[in-house]
Amino acid sequence: VQKLGGTLLEQLAKIEPVLEHLRRSRDERVEEFMVVLAQIVRLHAEISGTVENGDHVPPLVDETNLSLRRLAEFKSQLKELQTEKIVHHL
Repeated sequence: VQKLGGTLLEQLAKIEPVLEHLRRSRDERVEEFMVVLAQIVRLHAEISGTVENGDHVPPLVDETNLSLRRLAEFKSQLKELQTEKIVHHL
């Protein structure tokens, strides 16, 4: 870790790019969660026969756990639903 020297404004100027990068990364991760969760909700509705026409409300993402492990769990759940949908239509 690099030591921050100088005035508070100089210190802020040094860390601001890092913070901005972290914000972008978080926003991208939230978007990825939203896409996967929306697909899960849609597939649940299709399989159960409760597909409703109208405005689609995007799922809420719990931003307290945006870990890759949690994302992998959702992707695994999505894959299971995709398989179930295929089997259901056979």
